[in-house]
Amino acid sequence: MSRLVRSMLGTVVFLALVSPASAEMAKDGEFDFTICFTGSAKVIDFDEQHIAFAWVDETGFTRSHPPGGPFDMMWFHCVGSGGVIEGQRPIDGYCEFADSAGDKVFLTDRTVTDLETQTRDSKVDILAGTGKYTGIKGTGESQDPLIFPEVDPELYARCVRLNGDYKLP
Repeated sequence: MSRLVRSMLGTVVFLALVSPASAEMAKDGEFDFTICFTGSAKVIDFDEQHIAFAWVDETGFTRSHPPGGPFDMMWFHCVGSGGVIEGQRPIDGYCEFADSAGDKVFLTDRTVTDLETQTRDSKVDILAGTGKYTGIKGTGESQDPLIFPEVDPELYARCVRLNGDYKLP
């Protein structure tokens, strides 16, 4: 193994061991992180006022603001559904987040947008956890998504910022 490769490997191992993402979380506090993901959906496009969609394979990662905060550098996957129903666009997501130790958090995100007024109501609920997150609860909201241009009609990519409060027992 070359000296450069050994040096780079040593740096990666050191950073992984001292990473703020592996630090113990406070028992209660605020969360503020962005999720970026890709996925695909099945769509029923009946007419302009009646559209339904579902996804089962959204996958992505998180980055907290600032880096090193709660839920930083976690992988996640989500399932969910939504639609356009007579002027409203409800979207429900159910997600499992996992950190590098394999500890997990389960959360839901419910967003309803009035398409006429473009007003948006969002609620994020942190419902459960395993390992160091056992007993976690929290509430918050999600911001408007950053929508990336679609280069493949079968896939989409988004980033969404989530913020709120959490509490561990």
